Amino acid sequence: ITRDNFYAYGEITNLVILPGKSCAFVTYSNREGAEKAVKALYNKLTVKGVPLRVSWGRSAPGDVHGGNDTLLLFKINKNT
Repeated sequence: ITRDNFYAYGEITNLVILPGKSCAFVTYSNREGAEKAVKALYNKLTVKGVPLRVSWGRSAPGDVHGGNDTLLLFKINKNT
C-alpha cells in the first residue's frame, strides 16, 4: 500500500501501515476526501491480488488532523 493508491481522492496527512495486523490507517485532510476514497475503493481495492476491506477507523488520542471522521482503515480481508 502506498500513498499513490489514495491521493486521487484528496490530500493525505498521514499513512500508517501495521504489517503484523495486515492493516493501514489513512488520514485525509478533510472528510470529503475520505468519503470519496470509501465510495471509490469499497470492495474494489486489491494489493497483490488480495482484496482489502475498507471501513472507517478511529483517530488516535490527541489526533490533530480533524477527528475520527477523516481516518480510514484498509484491512486485508482474509475471509475471501
